[in-house]
Amino acid sequence: MADYIQVFTTTEKKEDAVRIAKILLEKRLAGCIQIIGPVSSLYWWKGKMEESEEWLCIIKSEKSLYNELEKTIKDNHPYEV
Repeated sequence: MADYIQVFTTTEKKEDAVRIAKILLEKRLAGCIQIIGPVSSLYWWKGKMEESEEWLCIIKSEKSLYNELEKTIKDNHPYEV
């Protein structure tokens, strides 16, 4: 039996969340992705506290797919980390 995980990521625009979700689903790296938003996010960025509205992606997958899932998100995400 597979071990299942939920992975969370956020995007600034709904369009980016949908685009990333479709890529993950097409690659069979997720079985289901829920997009919720906008949500309020508070975070530190370059030494300053920021607040913004984002779209939350809840990605349901298998633990064995995590490394490829993470790489695919990073390769297709517009945020600078």
